[in-house]
Amino acid sequence: PGSVGNRLGEDKMGDELYADYCPSVNIHGYGHQPALCFICGDSDRHVPKEAAQRLVRELTATSYAECPEKAQVVVLPSGGWHGHMFSKEAIPKVQAAMLMWFKRHLDHMAAATALVQGGLRRQQSFGTNLQTTLNQV
Repeated sequence: PGSVGNRLGEDKMGDELYADYCPSVNIHGYGHQPALCFICGDSDRHVPKEAAQRLVRELTATSYAECPEKAQVVVLPSGGWHGHMFSKEAIPKVQAAMLMWFKRHLDHMAAATALVQGGLRRQQSFGTNLQTTLNQV
C-alpha cells in the first residue's frame, strides 16, 4: 500500500500473491514470532518505510507483545530509483545493521544450543534497538 510500481488491481496473479502471502495482510502467520528486521530507505517510494513500520506496530501490539525487540525497523538515508536504494554514505550502516541483527539472533540460537549441551558463554550485546545503536555509530 502506498508504493510506486506495486499497485493492486493491475495484475490478477500479483493481486492473488499479495492476498495469499503479503505479511501486512497475513499477520496471523507470525504467531511463531520469527525475528524480523526491515532496513528501509527514508524516502523509498517503491517499498515505503511506513509499510514496514505499520507491520511492526501491528506485530508488537499482538503476537510480538512479549518480545517487541524481535520485530524492528531501521530507517537509513535513501538514494537512487524512487529512493529504493541506499545512499553511498548509508551503506556502512546498512551492513552494520545486518551484521548486528544476525549476530544478536544467531547468538540467541547458539546460547539455546549451549544450554541444551550443558554450557553457556556470554556474548556481547548490541542492545535491543538497532536504530538507536546505529544512530550512536
